[in-house]
Amino acid sequence: MQFLFFVLFVYFLLSQGKISGNGGMKHMRYAWDGAQLITLAGECAGTLGHDRVGTAHFLLCLSAAPFWPGQLLQRFGLHRQLLQDLTVLAYGAGRPAAPSRRMTRNVRRMLHSAAAEARCAGACRIGAGHILLALVRQEQSTAGQLLQLCRV
Repeated sequence: MQFLFFVLFVYFLLSQGKISGNGGMKHMRYAWDGAQLITLAGECAGTLGHDRVGTAHFLLCLSAAPFWPGQLLQRFGLHRQLLQDLTVLAYGAGRPAAPSRRMTRNVRRMLHSAAAEARCAGACRIGAGHILLALVRQEQSTAGQLLQLCRV
């Protein structure tokens, strides 16, 4: 029930800030917060010594983000330290390295889903809210499993 409320609330927030549609645009660009999130997830993976960026890295970065998706996750009790500890449990920890640009299959799937969410909401660009909604819907990904573990 809480999960359904979470998804509906995120969708409501996205629809309130929607921008006029983009017609037949096939490839969407990222809004500032969406692009920043991708960069931060790569840095996070590198800091934790991971060679690829996974969905858990996106969730971890979203939880610390100053924009509304981060604040929403924090209200649900998903704080950065908790998610970082869970991410290390899920992926292990290595030696810190340069930011990773390689993404897992689940991340690529999630980013395609975020583009579809943005298109559906009539937005011109993919924002952090679209990425959060796509993460929440990927229940089989590591981030999805972490959200289920935290009962979101």
